[in-house]
Amino acid sequence: MQTTPGGNSTLTAANPLIKPEYSQTAEFGFRIHSNNHYASLIGFYTYYQDMLTLSTYQNANIATSNVYRYENIGRAMIAGAELEGRHGFLNDRVILSYVGSYNYGQNLTDDKPISYLAPLYGRISLAFNFHKWYFNFTQRGYGAKTRIDSREEHKTTAYTMTDIFIGLKLGGFNAKLQDMELLLGANNLFNVVGRNPVTTESIAYARTLTNPLVEPGRNIFVKYIWNY
Repeated sequence: MQTTPGGNSTLTAANPLIKPEYSQTAEFGFRIHSNNHYASLIGFYTYYQDMLTLSTYQNANIATSNVYRYENIGRAMIAGAELEGRHGFLNDRVILSYVGSYNYGQNLTDDKPISYLAPLYGRISLAFNFHKWYFNFTQRGYGAKTRIDSREEHKTTAYTMTDIFIGLKLGGFNAKLQDMELLLGANNLFNVVGRNPVTTESIAYARTLTNPLVEPGRNIFVKYIWNY
C-alpha cells in the first residue's frame, strides 16, 4: 500500500493479477523548420491490449473506500493531435512559442470513455529578451472534461492560468555583477481555482479543494540567480 505523491489521501494498492500492457502506435504529421521558425503538427492513434488504468478498489480488509489499484481493462484506443511551435523575431529579441494537444480515448471492451484523460491542453508564451532585462508571459489551460467514466470520475470545467516573470541581468548595470540575475514573477497570477483532468479523485466523497487536489494558487516569487 502506498500514498500518492500529490499530497492527498489517495491510497494505491498492489495488484498481483495484472498482465503486461501491449500497444501499437501510428503517427503522421509534418514539421516546418528554419533559422527563426519551427512548427510541428502530429496526429497519432494508439491501440492497446490489456491496457493498464488506475481504478477504484474495494476490499473488506481495508477500512476506507478511497483506495485505487492498477487493473487491465482489455482493449482500448487513444487518438489525438499535438501542435508545437516557436517563432523568433528581431534576432530572437521577441519569441512566440506554443504547444497544444487533443486526446480522445475509448475503452473498447466496455464501450466507455477512458478515465482521467485530458481532452484538451494548450500553452502559449510571449518572451522579450533585451540587453539588461527579459520578460515572459505565459497563458496555459485545460479544456472541460465531459466524456467521463461516471464510475471513476466527475466532469471538470475548463480553466486557464497566467504566469509572468521579469528578469534583470545585473551584469548590464555593473560589470562586477556579471552572470548574476534578479528574477521577479508570479505563477497563477489571478489565483484561478482549476482541477487538472488527470488528477484522481474519490467520487464517494464531496468535491473539495483536495478531492481532487486543485492546482496551486497564486505564487509570487523573487529569485537571485548566480551562474557560475
